[in-house]
Amino acid sequence: MRICILETDFYRLLFFTGQLSKLSGCYRCLMIYIFVEFIMINRKLITRVVFIGFVFMAAFFCQAAEIYPNLQKNELSIIKNTADLKCFISKFGKIFSDFIPGLDSLTAKTNFRRILLPGKYRMWYIDDFDNNGWPDLLVTGTLGSKKIVLCFTDSGYNNFTVKQLVLNTENMPATAATFTKSKKHGYITAWGETQDSISRIVRAELKVIQGNLIENTVPTKKLIFESLECRFTGCHGRCPMFALKIDSRGNAELHAEKFNPMQGEFSTILRPDDFSELKSLLSEVNFVSLKDNYKVTYTDAPSASVTLVYNGGKTKQIADYGQRGTLGLKALYNAILRLRESQTWVPLKR
Repeated sequence: MRICILETDFYRLLFFTGQLSKLSGCYRCLMIYIFVEFIMINRKLITRVVFIGFVFMAAFFCQAAEIYPNLQKNELSIIKNTADLKCFISKFGKIFSDFIPGLDSLTAKTNFRRILLPGKYRMWYIDDFDNNGWPDLLVTGTLGSKKIVLCFTDSGYNNFTVKQLVLNTENMPATAATFTKSKKHGYITAWGETQDSISRIVRAELKVIQGNLIENTVPTKKLIFESLECRFTGCHGRCPMFALKIDSRGNAELHAEKFNPMQGEFSTILRPDDFSELKSLLSEVNFVSLKDNYKVTYTDAPSASVTLVYNGGKTKQIADYGQRGTLGLKALYNAILRLRESQTWVPLKR
């Protein structure tokens, strides 16, 4: 009979510690006290003390496993408080030396009180945003007089990239953000405030792909890449002008006109990693489901025309005057632009 009671208490303990990892602070201490008093009301004091210690340790490890599941260790792994956070951020140059992590200036604003509910919003989040196995950081704070959100992503072995969160292609800054985990891919929910005569809150969902913050779109399923053709035209300045063709095997031809690292006609075979990342980005931005035309309202802007042939001859073409259609398209354009310098191009002999 005694063994059965202990076994029942053990299973209760396992369940309780799993639930306890979702709580924090005084709530956790209170729940531990209630739990021990409930199941051990007729036991000796020393037994109660041992159980309390065990529950505390189990709850701590449950929480650690939930926050950092199977992640590699990097500089973020040692951040425990605001001082550690400021020390880490200050390593990224003088521009961030005056960054002050905090939520006080936001919670004082009426528009944000409903969003930043106690217990549902944190000053910083450390997790794997891009599913590469390395911890990343999302932190809210103040830089000068501006409220901003910074995102630090690690591509591996403390190779961090830092970006300020923006909500759209108009570069509207995010002033608050949360990270939500999911089985397939986590996402960032960000909020910003318009500067119009009537202030209003704008919300956007973002995901981190290859170091880029883009719209949290559902990726294209089973996208079979066959070819890609793109043309970038000039502006009233030094905007790159070139045309690029890529076939299904990664064979590429570049016709570089003006404002490129080189000028003329060239060919290459794309490096496998770069080719794979380009195809993955086309899927992640859901290129085939985007609009056919985008256009900014001002003039003298560069344009981009991208044509994708996929899945047995299907064609999707996007014309983007201003090259600012979506955050995902901007990430795609940057990936294409980088190919001009990251590959070994050989002059074509006609």
